Amino acid sequence: MAHYLVMYPEVQKRLFEEIEEVCGNGEEMPSYEELAKLKYADAVFRETQRLCPIASGVTRICEETTTLGGIIVEKGTNISIDLLTLHRDPKLWGEDAEEFKPERWLNGEELTFYYPFGGGPRICIGLRFAIMETKMILVRLLKTFELKRCLETESELKFIGQIVLNPGKVFVELKLRE
Repeated sequence: MAHYLVMYPEVQKRLFEEIEEVCGNGEEMPSYEELAKLKYADAVFRETQRLCPIASGVTRICEETTTLGGIIVEKGTNISIDLLTLHRDPKLWGEDAEEFKPERWLNGEELTFYYPFGGGPRICIGLRFAIMETKMILVRLLKTFELKRCLETESELKFIGQIVLNPGKVFVELKLRE
């Protein structure tokens, strides 16, 4: 997420403004109610997970014989879903599928082709905790620092890994807010 906040300073600015408006400019930790009101922070989190899901894919077992893309899939067949491809497919996300645009999440619509935490009855039990924890860190980080590009900041993330994705080294500069 830090990478996208330095590459898209307008997103960082809008996120900081939301944090200031909802949580104030004091030093106290934000309440659960305040964190729940951070809708743009939710959008930034979702968009980051769309482009950089922790898991590269999810696997499901076909419950009944069906046809997918003209191919017959028998009941009991393992189906693997490549999240990096699914989450960047222009047919699903539009021509700007490769762009970091948190605004695409602000209409409140739940998308059936977004699976960074899995889906259905097997959705990750830690989803809500991960969102709240990330928002808590964002509040503390952005109230204290402005994130800036530095000489080592790469323009593109380079993923390392197979099952669990890791963006490798991400370099940003932290500038103390006044």
